[in-house]
Amino acid sequence: MKKFLWTVLIAGLLKAGWIMKFEEKGPKMPADTSTYYISNGILANVSKDDVFIINFKTEKITFISHEEKEYYEGTVDEFVSALSGMHSAMKKEMQEMMKDMPPEQRKMMEKMMSGPEVKIEKTGKTAKVLGYNTVIYNIKVTTPGPMKSTYRTEDYISPDLKFVPSEISKKDAEKISKKFEKLASQAGMFNIGKIEEGFSLKSVTYGPDGKKVSETRAISIKKGDIPSSVLKIPAGYKKAGNFKELYMPQK
Repeated sequence: MKKFLWTVLIAGLLKAGWIMKFEEKGPKMPADTSTYYISNGILANVSKDDVFIINFKTEKITFISHEEKEYYEGTVDEFVSALSGMHSAMKKEMQEMMKDMPPEQRKMMEKMMSGPEVKIEKTGKTAKVLGYNTVIYNIKVTTPGPMKSTYRTEDYISPDLKFVPSEISKKDAEKISKKFEKLASQAGMFNIGKIEEGFSLKSVTYGPDGKKVSETRAISIKKGDIPSSVLKIPAGYKKAGNFKELYMPQK
């Protein structure tokens, strides 16, 4: 699944921040790495395919797609509105397709459109990751419909990592989170549970058969300067008119 990652151009702002490198691997996937940068109200994620940076202070985001050699810049409100519009359009299209379906088939399709069921449970177990204490949560995602299946993820949350709230204020974080609640409600993800404050250092996902699908874990955490190249749009990249144009190109 393609990751949607955000970036914003604010030259010289990210200095002496935190750098966290993660590795993702699985039985059927080669190991891949991505890097998080957190500093002065900005969260950035850089992988070989995409770049994402969100400025919690200015509420500006930019996506860079190396695959498409394009980028998109906008505000959080514009991004949320674009995704909300895409979801509404898809729902309207599906409803139009279902209007002539037999009642049982229509009922089944409506259930599939209701979104996944998500449950979060605190296991009471703890573990060390890179020397940091973590609390383990179980996150179960069940997809509806005739092909109903459940994926389970063990998420290792570290309450010890205080640098996140030190770099991104609670006020700014809550303000941005509320803007994304609309998308969560459209996906039917209400009251899914609560995860205490902290940062995820490891997650292991298991498929419906109980076998491991993937594992992502932090492999290094350090303080250091952020390369200025992180904030630069690569030369020759085209600016997309909107988010949909970037990640859902018409070919």
